[in-house]
Amino acid sequence: MFNDILRSMKRLGHALLRLELLHKELTEQSLSTLYRERVERFCSGRFCALVMGDVKKGKSMFINAVLGSEDLAPSSPDVSPTVSFRIRYGQERSCRVFFMPRSGKEPMEVPRDTLADFATQEGNPDNEKGVDFIELTCPSPLLARGIVLIDTPGTGGHFRSAQLQCLRFAPHADAVFFVTDSVDSPIGVEEMARLRLVHELVPNLCFVQTKAGAVDQSDRDSRRKNNLSIISAGLGNCDTDDIPYFVLDSKKKMTADKKGSLQKIQRSGFASLLHFVQGVRRQRKQQMAASVVPALGGDMLKRVGAALDFRRRILEADTDEKRRELSSVLAEAEAALAAQPGDLAARLQSAIHAKVEQLGKDAEKGIRALVEAKKLLAPFAEDLEKAEDLSQLQRIGYEIPASVIGELAIHMQKLQLELESRIRELLETPASFAGASRRKDGATAAALSLPPSLPGDDGTLSDIMPLVSATLCSCIAVIVGMPGRIFDLKLRRQPLVDARAALLRQFESGLAELYKCSAESLQSALRQCENDIRARIESVIMSRRASLKKARLMLQHEARMTPAEREKELELLTRSRVAFDRIQCLIDTSASAPQLA
Repeated sequence: MFNDILRSMKRLGHALLRLELLHKELTEQSLSTLYRERVERFCSGRFCALVMGDVKKGKSMFINAVLGSEDLAPSSPDVSPTVSFRIRYGQERSCRVFFMPRSGKEPMEVPRDTLADFATQEGNPDNEKGVDFIELTCPSPLLARGIVLIDTPGTGGHFRSAQLQCLRFAPHADAVFFVTDSVDSPIGVEEMARLRLVHELVPNLCFVQTKAGAVDQSDRDSRRKNNLSIISAGLGNCDTDDIPYFVLDSKKKMTADKKGSLQKIQRSGFASLLHFVQGVRRQRKQQMAASVVPALGGDMLKRVGAALDFRRRILEADTDEKRRELSSVLAEAEAALAAQPGDLAARLQSAIHAKVEQLGKDAEKGIRALVEAKKLLAPFAEDLEKAEDLSQLQRIGYEIPASVIGELAIHMQKLQLELESRIRELLETPASFAGASRRKDGATAAALSLPPSLPGDDGTLSDIMPLVSATLCSCIAVIVGMPGRIFDLKLRRQPLVDARAALLRQFESGLAELYKCSAESLQSALRQCENDIRARIESVIMSRRASLKKARLMLQHEARMTPAEREKELELLTRSRVAFDRIQCLIDTSASAPQLA
C-alpha cells in the first residue's frame, strides 16, 4: 500500500546522491558528510504515529490488529502499562528497556515475559527503576515500510501522570491516533484538554473507536455521533465531516488475518484506516519533497550546472584567444581568493562564533522568562488554594506540567523561527558581520567575504540552512518533551497545608531543572550548528581552491589535446549533462507537486 510513497522517497534520495557523485566527478572534491546524512534521513521515509487514549479503551489490541500480531503490544485486561512502548521494524522480535537519560544506564535487552517488571505499577512502582521507554521490534510488513508506533500508557484512572508521556513524545510524531471505544463513556472534557495540547504539536489527529463488535449498529453510530460533536466543539467547532474518525473491530481484523479474508478486513474497518494513513504519509512525503529536496538540491544543482558549463567552455576553447580569455577568468578568481586578509576560514569562523554565542544568550533570556514560577503558577493559584483534599491537589499537580508543555511548545516554535531567520541572515551576508581589515595607512580594506571560484557560484553559505534547521528542530522537540521527564509532583500523606507547600517546592525545583536542561540543550544545538557551518566554510574554501587548480590543469591539458581526444571528452560531458538534466527535472517536479488536502 505504501510502496509508491517509499519508491518516490528513495528515487528522490538517489537523485540527490547521484548529484553528489556528479559533483565529485567534475571537481574531484567530496562534499562534507552533512549532505549525505541529510539525504539518507530523507530517504528512510520514517513515519511516527503516536497512539494515545484513556485506560482500557483497546489501544494495545488496536496496535496488534494493525500490525497483524496478537501478542506484540501488551494487552492483558488485568495489567495496564505505565511506560511507553516504541514499536519499530526488526528482522526478529526483541525487547529492549531504555532508561532515563540522567540515569547513565545503557539500554538493556530483556526477555518478553519480564516486561511487567519494568512497565507496570506492580513491577515498577512509581517507575522507581527510571525506565524511559521500552522498544519492541518485529518483522511486520507494515513496520518494514517505515512506520514507527509509540504506544503510550492509558491517561486516566490511577495513571494520570501518563499524560505527560503523551505530550513528551508528541513533538516527534507525524500523526496521533486517539483511541476511544464503543462501550464505556464517550470522550471526556479532560481528554479533550490533553488533545488540544497535543494538537498544538501534531496537526494530524485521527480518532479510533474500538470494540465495535461489542455493541449493535445503533449504539456504535450513536457513540460515533456523540464523540464527533464533542471533538468538534473541543477543537474549535470544526466541521465533523472533516474529522478523521474510524469505527474498528480489532478482533474481527485478527480473525480476518488468520483466514486471509480481504472481505472481513474491509468489514473490520481497518482497510479505511490504512488508506487514510497512506494519504497522510503521502502528504508528509510531498511536504518534505517540496521543502527538503529543493533545499538540499538547489545549491548543488547550481554548482554542478556551473561546473558542467565551465568544463564545456574549456573543451570548446580550441583557439589561443579562447584559452587566454578563460585563463584571465581563472586568474581573477585566484586573485580574489588570495587577496583575503589573513586566514579566510579562521576569520569567518571567529565572526560566526561570536554571533552564535550572542544568539544563545538572547535565546536563554527568553527561556528564563518563560519558566518564571509566578507566571506559570498564576492560572492554577486559585485552584491550589481551594483544593479540599490531597487527591484534588494531586490532580492539579498533574495538570501543571501539561500546561508547561503547552507554553513551551508555542514559545519554542517561535524561538526556532527567530533563530533560523537570524542564522540565515548571518550566513547570507558574511561581509556585514565579518568586519574589515585595515591597511597600514588606516584605510579600510575590502570587506571579508567568500569569493566565487567559477562562473555561476554565488559565494553564499545558505545551503547549510537545511541542516541548521533540522538541528534546531530536533533540539526544540527535546526541550518540549522535558517536563514529562523532569516533573514528578508526588505527594505523601500529610496535612493539606504542608502538601500544598511541598507541591509548590517541587514545582519550583522542577522549573529550575527545566531551565538548566533547556539552556544546556539549546547551547548544545547551537554548538552543533556552529560546527556544521565551520565544516561547510572549510569545504567551500577547499573546494574552490581545488576547483581553480583543476580548471587550470584542464586548460593546460586541453591545449595539448588532439581533435579525437577532445571529441571523446565532449561525448562524456554530454552524457553527464543528460544525467544532470534528468536529476534536475525530477527535483523540480517534486518541488512543484501539489499538496494533498
